[in-house]
Amino acid sequence: MEAKCGGEPGFNLVKHPDDAVRIAWAMLAAAKPREARLVSEPEWARSFTATLRGDIWEVAENPAPPRTYSTFVLRVCANDGRFLGAEISD
Repeated sequence: MEAKCGGEPGFNLVKHPDDAVRIAWAMLAAAKPREARLVSEPEWARSFTATLRGDIWEVAENPAPPRTYSTFVLRVCANDGRFLGAEISD
């Protein structure tokens, strides 16, 4: 999934990984409110890691062994905090 962010180069409104994770949680909670009620935000956040790639935060679920890769990734624009999409794989 190729996400585009755009915006002013070098300007990031979302500067910290924790903020990217909070935005991802908010989008997930809005899209799936029943599931969001089953777990607290801090508990959910412990299962995810945010990595800045260019101007896009990739908020990825920590892989469950024996996997070495994430099967659930949410993308957030670092420039303005827009939700860019989610990817679920095997």
